[in-house]
Amino acid sequence: MEITWHGNSCVSIKSNDATAVINPYKDGKGFKLPDLKADVCIVTNTQEGNDNAEALKGEPKLIDWPGEYEVSGIVLNAMRSPETKGFFITLVADNLRICYLENVGKKLEEDMVDKIGDIDILILPVGGKEEMDAKTAHEIAETIEPRCIIPMNFDVDGSTAGLSSPDEFLKLVGAAGVASLDQYKISSRSSLKDDKTECVLLEPQVG
Repeated sequence: MEITWHGNSCVSIKSNDATAVINPYKDGKGFKLPDLKADVCIVTNTQEGNDNAEALKGEPKLIDWPGEYEVSGIVLNAMRSPETKGFFITLVADNLRICYLENVGKKLEEDMVDKIGDIDILILPVGGKEEMDAKTAHEIAETIEPRCIIPMNFDVDGSTAGLSSPDEFLKLVGAAGVASLDQYKISSRSSLKDDKTECVLLEPQVG
């Protein structure tokens, strides 16, 4: 599996069978969306402008409503977030269980935690200044207890979104000074650490 961050809330997940792109943007707030080909396009409806499905190559199936789906070997469960107009998703591919969150409020309600379940990889924003800031993101990550965390939606060179840097979040999760990668590649679930949660910092891959 390959996971790539494209700036803002846009992430692509490439499994052995298919590629899912989440929240392709129109106004990149300093970024340009790269050329991306997808089998599945997921739009969480949390932020305006993150619905640029027509920019994707191929003929991706559009998922923009809560429900359970299976597309090209990728199993999705999109669930409504009680405090926002959008939704969050769990995704299973290559025997890995991934949770993608945006703004789900200041904490996770117990029923949301139950719906999310056991997670291998958690993708969540960490650079908000009022909602989903570093402290909130850390508390949510500790509640979910994934085996790997991938931060997104934070300040990097070129961004005009007015976000905070990931430094505070990285310090909270014990990953201060971690080197950033262009892409996170994982061969199997057994590659993940069992004794602690790993934090993977990605550089945005943009056009």
